Amino acid sequence: SKNFIDHLLLTRGHHDREVLEALHELIRPGDVFWDVGANIGLMSFDLMHAQGGVSVVCFEPSPFTYAQLYLNNQLN
Repeated sequence: SKNFIDHLLLTRGHHDREVLEALHELIRPGDVFWDVGANIGLMSFDLMHAQGGVSVVCFEPSPFTYAQLYLNNQLN
C-alpha cells in the first residue's frame, strides 16, 4: 500500500535499494532516465545528483503525490 512505501521512504531513504544500485551502475552522463510512477521523486533526484549530466523525466499519476513531486523538484 501507499502508506507502506511512504514508511519505507521515511525510515530507509528508499524502498527499492537494489534497483537504485543497479541504476547507478547502468546510468551514464547524457542518458535519459524515465521514472514512471515517480512517487515523490527520490530515485530520480538521487540519480540526478549522483550521476551528473543525466536527464530525468518523471511521471506520477496521483495528483496529490504529483504535487509533492513538483515541490521536491522546486526544492532540488
